[in-house]
Amino acid sequence: MQKIFEKIKRRLPEGELYEALRVQKWMIKQEQDPVLQKLMIAVYKKKRDIFLKGGGHRHVYNIELYNELKSILQFELFPQKRAMRIKEMVVPIPRGNERSIFAEEFTDAALHYIVGLENIERFRAFQGEGSYENPAYVTVKKGDVVLDCGANLGLYSAVASREGGTVYAFEPSKFIVDKYLHITAEQNPNIFVVNRALSDKKGEAEFIVEETDLGHSRLKDEDGKRTEKVTVTTIDDYAREQKLERIDFIKADIEGAERDMLRGAIWVLKHFAPKLSVCTYHLPDDPEVLEKIIKQANPNYIIHHEPKKLYAWCR
Repeated sequence: MQKIFEKIKRRLPEGELYEALRVQKWMIKQEQDPVLQKLMIAVYKKKRDIFLKGGGHRHVYNIELYNELKSILQFELFPQKRAMRIKEMVVPIPRGNERSIFAEEFTDAALHYIVGLENIERFRAFQGEGSYENPAYVTVKKGDVVLDCGANLGLYSAVASREGGTVYAFEPSKFIVDKYLHITAEQNPNIFVVNRALSDKKGEAEFIVEETDLGHSRLKDEDGKRTEKVTVTTIDDYAREQKLERIDFIKADIEGAERDMLRGAIWVLKHFAPKLSVCTYHLPDDPEVLEKIIKQANPNYIIHHEPKKLYAWCR
């Protein structure tokens, strides 16, 4: 009953969904660039459908969004490579329901690269979790060493590569690596796939693979799901094993394991002080817990919180 009440509340005037649609509609009217306006309208239509019909058919709405993105941005397909070019980056062609995952991740992982960092604030109202980069806080610079923690299909890995970074793409699931991520690594420069999970200690663990929603695959915390046995490492251990002389940027979206990942990166946070872009919405106390871990590792960090992410950097 509580869930039904919350859904109704979001649709009432001043409710979260109602307000998001109102803001998006206003932003569309203000936008002068015809391509950017088309992108805004495509995302707005998905949000509108959820408002009118409910979120039970999220995959259907996302696939419609994927098709619109494909048309607006003129994806260049290379079927023999199972890949497609968007701007300069090359990413896997998603299949079936995975087109839904692609569309959902695209707005957060790749939109700033497509529209330009200088325009990303105009799209904030159209993003689900917010961009992994924001020119006011953290961005990837040419020559940066980047850790993409929770690489999944590799959209952000491709973006960071095209921005001039050397990317270590951490993805625990061999299923995802073999199906998609290896394509991203093969088709873009300086991406190295690391088929491991990240935590605060080394070992092995069971990893849930959500075959119909790959973006929500995670370390095992429930029964009745497809699982893989995966190798677990820490960022500190990996940096030492690979003799990395620096790490400049860490992006993390790992379904609630962010705090353990940070606890396993204390030495790196202290000695390398990388820029951080970390999701904070998986667990209720994520914003407070993650900030505390970062500050304890290196008090020089400045931390900025967005609704679903934190950005952190040292001057």
